Amino acid sequence: FNHIVGYSLSGVEEKTAEISGGKWLPAYNDRMHQLKLNEMFTWKAWTITGSWHLGSGLPMINLSADNSSAEVERTDFFSQLDLALVRKFDSRHFSANAGISLLNIFNRKNIVEVNYLRFQSEDGSLTARSDISALGFTPLFFINFRFQ
Repeated sequence: FNHIVGYSLSGVEEKTAEISGGKWLPAYNDRMHQLKLNEMFTWKAWTITGSWHLGSGLPMINLSADNSSAEVERTDFFSQLDLALVRKFDSRHFSANAGISLLNIFNRKNIVEVNYLRFQSEDGSLTARSDISALGFTPLFFINFRFQ
């Protein structure tokens, strides 16, 4: 068994003079809490791995029409569980690894970044928000050969 556990607590703020009177607001990548758990078990030629990443939501800043005030909300929390099973094959002339990885097995829509676009014209302005999400459930099959 191999275990890796990591936790981070952080905060990121930024200030723009034209937005909310120059007040400090959470930055687009402000994910305050992150927990990562990784496990690997090897038995003979088999390896099983699991990785779980849990994080707090990213900030969404809702600006007033004249940019004088802002409300901060957060996206849903981030949670992704990945599993893999690998079999190793050895012979005199080559070695190979074959297996399957299952990414995001709970198929959550995990938002990894929130972007904002501002469109302005003589009639006014419009702000559009774009959420960039991680992959949904994705099975991967693989074979690696190595000749000796």
